[in-house]
Amino acid sequence: MYRPQYALPRPRDCWEQRFHYSYDYTNTPVLDFGFLGVGAHTGRIPLYMDQDADFYLLAIQHQLNGLQLRLETPFGDPLCDSGNTVETTNYVLPALWDETDGAGPVALEGDTSGWGGIFCPRGGVLNLYLNNPTAAPVVMTLVILTLHGKKRYPKEFCL
Repeated sequence: MYRPQYALPRPRDCWEQRFHYSYDYTNTPVLDFGFLGVGAHTGRIPLYMDQDADFYLLAIQHQLNGLQLRLETPFGDPLCDSGNTVETTNYVLPALWDETDGAGPVALEGDTSGWGGIFCPRGGVLNLYLNNPTAAPVVMTLVILTLHGKKRYPKEFCL
């Protein structure tokens, strides 16, 4: 579970709720295609967000079985090496990126407003790209990506 070191300011005109999105082959059909071959990479895999509220991404948890990942915000900004914007080469080994080797959620930086998290507007789509640098094909149905964060609802929505 994500717990910030310092308390984040609570917005006055919103109601927040902890939330997570989990993507695997059951709700992301692109992940149900069998194997990703040696040296192969996927195209853009859309990760759809709900239409009811904005989402602030605070942490990522994954089971990628040795795959490298590239994750982009709904605005096309990569959450890895921003110095290289070429989709086919801009991948990161998750173990090096999040420093937990997939063991648990990791706090992310973002949102200069001070409210914390990486802003994803309601109905937004994150883009995921995967690359197989291993010496064997990887079974795609074993890939799981969970995005931890909070949804921010306007107070009038909740009345």
